[in-house]
Amino acid sequence: MNKIDMGDVISGVVLVGIIGFVGYILKGVHKMNRVADMVGRSLDDLVDNVNLEISESIVDEAVKQAAKKEAKIIVKKAADNAVKEIRDDISSEVRNALQSVYSNVKSDVAKELRNQIADLDIDDIKEEAVEEAKNKAAEKFDNALNDILANFNENLQNVVKIYSSIAKTVSDKAG
Repeated sequence: MNKIDMGDVISGVVLVGIIGFVGYILKGVHKMNRVADMVGRSLDDLVDNVNLEISESIVDEAVKQAAKKEAKIIVKKAADNAVKEIRDDISSEVRNALQSVYSNVKSDVAKELRNQIADLDIDDIKEEAVEEAKNKAAEKFDNALNDILANFNENLQNVVKIYSSIAKTVSDKAG
């Protein structure tokens, strides 16, 4: 025996709703097709039955306006193309010139660096490096000595305070 639960009922209601919705949509599409056919036939009848006479001056003016518009478009395109070609040419010329100058400058800089390196006196550099190292080491040593001296003076002050306290206590007991 099959029991119908709430999920089956909801599924059935949803299915009926979807079927109804699809039917409604198909009915609307059918109506729109009928209206489109009627409008199409009416337009065809109107075109077949109406004679339009357009004066030659209106046609000439429309042709002139269209020609002006097309001429403007063609001139703008030609100007844009010319500007693009000029930009591309200038960019190419600049790139080539920079490449040429780069090669010349690169070799000149390399030559100058080789000359300056060749002129360096290694002994002078060693002496300068040793002197700087000495100065830095002496500076660090001085700083360390200053710290040690400060600690020593602080400890000495503490010892002086202790002996003063002892002396005072001994003199107070003696006196």
